[in-house]
Amino acid sequence: MKSNLNFVAEKWAVVEVVAEVEAPAEVLQRRKDGTEDFFRTWMQYKVGFGNPSSEFWLGNEYIHQLTANSQLVLRVDMTAYDGSSRYAEYVNFSLSAEDTGYKLHLGNYLETSTAGDSLTYHREMPFATWDKDNKLGCATRRHGAWWYNNCLTSNLNARHDRASEWSNVVLHRRTSASSSFRKTWNDYKHGFGDVTSEFWLGNDNIHAITSTGGRFLLRIELTAFDGETRTAEYSDFSLDTAENDFKLHVGAYVSRSDAGQVIQQRTSSGEFDNKTTWKEYKNGFVISPSQLWLGNENVHGITTSGKEYILRIELASHSGKRRIAEYDMFSLDSEEKLYRIKFGSFLERSDAGKIDTEIQWYFATATVLVSL
Repeated sequence: MKSNLNFVAEKWAVVEVVAEVEAPAEVLQRRKDGTEDFFRTWMQYKVGFGNPSSEFWLGNEYIHQLTANSQLVLRVDMTAYDGSSRYAEYVNFSLSAEDTGYKLHLGNYLETSTAGDSLTYHREMPFATWDKDNKLGCATRRHGAWWYNNCLTSNLNARHDRASEWSNVVLHRRTSASSSFRKTWNDYKHGFGDVTSEFWLGNDNIHAITSTGGRFLLRIELTAFDGETRTAEYSDFSLDTAENDFKLHVGAYVSRSDAGQVIQQRTSSGEFDNKTTWKEYKNGFVISPSQLWLGNENVHGITTSGKEYILRIELASHSGKRRIAEYDMFSLDSEEKLYRIKFGSFLERSDAGKIDTEIQWYFATATVLVSL
């Protein structure tokens, strides 16, 4: 599988989109230095804007007229900040008329391309801008204008800024369980699946993206079967190299998130010694990506939401030896009950030893002591 890592405007120094007609080729779009604002209205994208000698959009109406009665090849050329270049080509490119939303029509992705297929997912989608957005609000949410699906695997009219605080790349999608994610190390290293449905971008690709010098926000979007959506965001996301087992690095949990965290606590040194108050442990804190406490109030809310959770405790000695202990259910009571922890059955696959679950375990800090 070829990945879709290249179709994100803000990670490329130069982006050029070309429709290859008889002669010469017609340049439809160019991005190179971020001097032109591409967060524009429907009318501006209809008639075109910018300077053809630098950054510009040719105009959807003109592109429609150009492609309406011709069989054209769409070519996307991209040059990275280090000078390396990639391209992607598609046959039978055209835009339909404005009354259809300038819907994108594409033929096959040409396998001679080197950038990966990130446009097929957007095939047959209408164009969207912030003032004429799709039902998911993708143009507004992704700060761009494009043929958004749900929402994107490419976004070449998004903010183009190497120093921008955050960048958008779809790393993974699961929608219908149509693909098996029980894969090998090499599968997850190189990527697998179909970007139009379910896929994993590939750990090598994710490492390459997140080690380019920019800052990345990890955003996890979840949709329940009843349509309810939740998000979880973490700052300063990156993956280490294959030699370091693609170790995950994340910064702080972003407070606007509403999906809850999976990691309750992580520590690797003695920095927790400085956290002593009840309030700190109630609300949670992040000392560093490797030092955090989710917060008793958050854990209580998550574990009393009507779902069952496994408690997994992972321990590593200074020598690197690892042990785990797992319980098939756990929850925290409310603050009024001193965040008493309740355990289910100890899972026999554990190798770290068992906590005595017959006694009552209440939370305590140096400022709040429990007297029983």
